Amino acid sequence: MNREEFIRLSEKYLSGKATVEEQEQLKAYNDQIQLDNDSWNEGMGDREEIYYEISNAVSSSVAASSRRKRFFRYSFPIAASLLIILSVGMLFLNRNISRNKQITKASYKPVLPAEDKAYLTLSDGKKILLDSTQNNLTTEFGIKLHKEKDGLLVYNLSGLKEQLSVDETLYHVISTPKGGRYSIVLADGSKVWLNASSSIRFPLAFNGHQRKVQLIGEGYFEVAKNKEKPFIVEASGTEVKVLGTHFNVSAYAEDGLVKTTLLEGSVRFEHKGSSVLLTPGYAATAKLAEEDISTQRADIQEAVSWKNGLFIFHDENIAAVAHKISRWYDVEVVLEGDVRDKEFGGAVSRFKEITEILEMMKLAGGINYKIEGRRVTIMN
Repeated sequence: MNREEFIRLSEKYLSGKATVEEQEQLKAYNDQIQLDNDSWNEGMGDREEIYYEISNAVSSSVAASSRRKRFFRYSFPIAASLLIILSVGMLFLNRNISRNKQITKASYKPVLPAEDKAYLTLSDGKKILLDSTQNNLTTEFGIKLHKEKDGLLVYNLSGLKEQLSVDETLYHVISTPKGGRYSIVLADGSKVWLNASSSIRFPLAFNGHQRKVQLIGEGYFEVAKNKEKPFIVEASGTEVKVLGTHFNVSAYAEDGLVKTTLLEGSVRFEHKGSSVLLTPGYAATAKLAEEDISTQRADIQEAVSWKNGLFIFHDENIAAVAHKISRWYDVEVVLEGDVRDKEFGGAVSRFKEITEILEMMKLAGGINYKIEGRRVTIMN
């Protein structure tokens, strides 16, 4: 497939007229297009104007998709269309990053995105590295862990010693470092996805009257239904109580707040004596230094973009963007000058090398950058 054919099929896809076979062609070809400086000519138009048109198209697509009632029915097509828009756009952007004046081939080493990596802390304090190469693991007390094809690490307590099966004082902790991510299935069947620089503490068996876990950082939950045992997520002094539902909790200390976004079912969000009941499509936010809880209609796509492999920003402050980049790529991000006052909007795959997003920020936000080892400086 040549570039012209790719553009034609992409336009057909975005208008909803592409056949199944054409969609498969696009998926296979989506990340293969590249255009170097020598391929650019004046007939293609102004680079910045084209970028803004693409960025607006992405924003429109995200806004429209957030109004749909059932997220998972549409999440993959939406993500695919965003990536296709961006891939088409990259035909008209400078992808030859090695020519960037701030970086030289001799000094620059690619900064890669987060990978499946976490640490399992056993009840006795022993730590075990979990990475993408491990599929089976037997830990203390005969507990077996098995990784499914989709990457979920499943807890199997069938081999747990009988005298320990009712002891809820035994806990495990799974934590991701910067540049790491991980997903697990707890003993009750609930699924948890951990973002970079996050952790979850949970009992080996949920034998009491409730299922309680502690979260630091950000996690996405698909809770197994059990009317007799509510599932509770504790995060920075807040509690999210559910019976069975899909929701996202963001509780990074540097953000100074906890935000819960509900996709399916219902949850009760509690903070310092106040509580709200959320319905699908809404989010609750509590600032840690305050008592009040605010609720707002949620941007579902943005809230779970990290789980679906995307960065999605809607006029977001550069400082907030820098925090997310730092966690995902395991780098130190330094802001110089008055760039903190700038905002950035756009969407890009999380599985690209770091210069992809930095180049987008440079074109859209009027910033410059330089990379020195694992230190990224963003400046005017």
